[in-house]
Amino acid sequence: MTGERVEVIDPNFRVLETVPRSTAIRDGLRFKLAIVIIKNNKNQFFVHQRKASKKTFPLKWAIGAGGSVRPKESFKEAANRESKEELGVKAKLEYLFDFAFKSSHSHYKAKVFFGIHTGSIKLNKIECEQGKWVTASGLRKMIKQGVFCPDTALFTTKYLDSMRKNSKSKKRLVKKPTKKERPFKRPRRL
Repeated sequence: MTGERVEVIDPNFRVLETVPRSTAIRDGLRFKLAIVIIKNNKNQFFVHQRKASKKTFPLKWAIGAGGSVRPKESFKEAANRESKEELGVKAKLEYLFDFAFKSSHSHYKAKVFFGIHTGSIKLNKIECEQGKWVTASGLRKMIKQGVFCPDTALFTTKYLDSMRKNSKSKKRLVKKPTKKERPFKRPRRL
């Protein structure tokens, strides 16, 4: 979008000024971004390949959808808008975590959201070459192969690690009862 404006923020998300996105990128100013991880009911995640014409990370892969938060727009509103614009998806979104990224290409602070979508994807062909569904192990493989945008690799790893940690802690909470704790079994009648 030409002339898109963003809010420049401090590390605590306080707005300092509003500038064109191109200025924020050129001058390395921190701005707000919303990221959405989309999963289906088959435990797969949607990834897409960026257009060859993109200035940053052409033909690299990204997960779900994401983009700049417009002035006066909430992170969740931006996440919903980006999901709809890039993927044709309207899903109930859940906040996951904050994520900060700085490179020679971009400096942003994001809120990462998660949504489940069981319908079809209507990929925005202006922004994306192609898209596909992959498993968590497929995501890890893509990260190792270096095909993801650098920021996508970082926040996807953070998400996958948190998923793994949560499943391990849930397993620790479910323990087998000891002999003492097992319910009394009545002897069988003859």
